[in-house]
Amino acid sequence: MDWECDLYIYDAGEFISVNVAGRRRKFDETWPRMKTNATIDEQFAIWQAQHDWLKAHEDEKEWIDLNTVTPEFAGEGYDIADPDEVADLLVRMRDAGLRFPDGLIEEFREQEQK
Repeated sequence: MDWECDLYIYDAGEFISVNVAGRRRKFDETWPRMKTNATIDEQFAIWQAQHDWLKAHEDEKEWIDLNTVTPEFAGEGYDIADPDEVADLLVRMRDAGLRFPDGLIEEFREQEQK
């Protein structure tokens, strides 16, 4: 968890549940960002730095209402059986300004091919 993803995605067995947060925490330039392709040790160090940052900035919570970013998706949930349809939804969500890890769309496209 890096507090920057706008989605919660679960494999519910017969379908994939994609849920969009209603808001996201606003971070400044001092927020330790997770790196793509970081090693496990690097990820842990960044995660620890994020926890330390959150403690140090506990009283400075600012939120971005995702309705201001994408009213179409903010706070919505989708249950979809087909991984390719999930990928299509994620493309639309990314294009609308939602944040989620790089590679997620490709991961669902690969599931469809299996």
